[in-house]
Amino acid sequence: MRDFYTFENADLTVGARSAVKVKVSLEVATPDDDEWAEEDKEEYINGMKVCGELQIDIPFGNTFIKPLSEGILRVTNDGESSRFPIVFIENAGTAPVLTGPVGRYAMNANKVTRYFWLFVCLKKPLSDELELFPDFMRREPLKVYTVKNFNGCWPLGVTCVVVAKDRKEGRRLLDQQLDNAGILKGERKDYDMDELDITTPQAIVLHDGNS
Repeated sequence: MRDFYTFENADLTVGARSAVKVKVSLEVATPDDDEWAEEDKEEYINGMKVCGELQIDIPFGNTFIKPLSEGILRVTNDGESSRFPIVFIENAGTAPVLTGPVGRYAMNANKVTRYFWLFVCLKKPLSDELELFPDFMRREPLKVYTVKNFNGCWPLGVTCVVVAKDRKEGRRLLDQQLDNAGILKGERKDYDMDELDITTPQAIVLHDGNS
């Protein structure tokens, strides 16, 4: 996979500074389509390479970006956005930009410098509504358990659904949740956890009101 994106509407945050508007060209790639991937494998973090060029206009050339400095980039399209941390690699060039009056009044124009910075993303995105980084954001599938064979505060059955990576984690999560709800708090919790087959379409009635 190799995808290229251009975002005219993006925000950059560096340190405690307020977000500033930038333009971004972004490349997101996996080694599948890269014949040089084996030689350049250090570029692929967690199986992906995310890099690009950022364009930012700064008045009077007072740049606050330096090589190896870090920032948070938010790119937006059609009301959805993705946020990810970046590291600036090098300045790819500058260009003068004049804003304000032109012609014989240009001496009074605001002097702005346009910087072009190359960057990489070395960490997982903070959010990804745009689904730019499917492999970065992929999560390990969890297991689903049902619990329905013990009584709670009253002599009535308790029914629970637990989502966890394994039974050990599931019991820890359920015990904590029962304690938070005041059910058998401080007592031994004796119940069975039945793993639900999530590969087969089905509907299960956990409690029918008769028991």
